[in-house]
Amino acid sequence: MKTDSAVVKDAVTSKKVASDKLLLKVEDVSMRFGVLAVLKGVSFSVPKGNILVIIGPNGAGKSTLLKLISGLLSLQEGEIWFKRHRLSKIPPHRISSLGITQLFQDVQLFSSMSVIENVMVGCHLLI
Repeated sequence: MKTDSAVVKDAVTSKKVASDKLLLKVEDVSMRFGVLAVLKGVSFSVPKGNILVIIGPNGAGKSTLLKLISGLLSLQEGEIWFKRHRLSKIPPHRISSLGITQLFQDVQLFSSMSVIENVMVGCHLLI
């Protein structure tokens, strides 16, 4: 993050956590689609070794938040950091190479390809 001595609160325990111990930090993220505010001032952190589950009703902004983290949507407001990388400055394919990927519920397969070929499409960054 900005400094090694920065301290933030863990989203689950509210304990203070040094920034060099953070895996993910979402800071004051807001997103609008036209006049609809989907996310407003969302902030949380996930320390290394922890798991955070995001739940909510349909339309609450969960998918939008995940698309912002993975770079599939551009940030309008706020910042997202992963392993000390500022994600708003990194293209989606580089974010993927850092270890953030997203699986979609409605998978669109290439109909002209076999099952194994469709699976291998997702591996192209690793080859």
